[in-house]
Amino acid sequence: MADTDPVVQTQTLVLTCKVEDFDASTGQCSAPFYSHPPTLFPYLSVTDGLQIAFAIVGTWTVGVVARLIIRTTQLESRNNSY
Repeated sequence: MADTDPVVQTQTLVLTCKVEDFDASTGQCSAPFYSHPPTLFPYLSVTDGLQIAFAIVGTWTVGVVARLIIRTTQLESRNNSY
């Protein structure tokens, strides 16, 4: 017999309090609530991640090409000076 229980995904929730609901003199929160924990980086879709990746790679490519052009012109000017 197949297991008919639905797949349960557990999510970590954190007890939080808004600043305006916190009483600093007593250290108590008047309206605590559960929410998802804050993340260091926001969640990205695949397309957003690819756009950021291509922007980074494009910036590095422009920098490398500029460096090669500068080196080439410097070498040509040194060779022409002799």
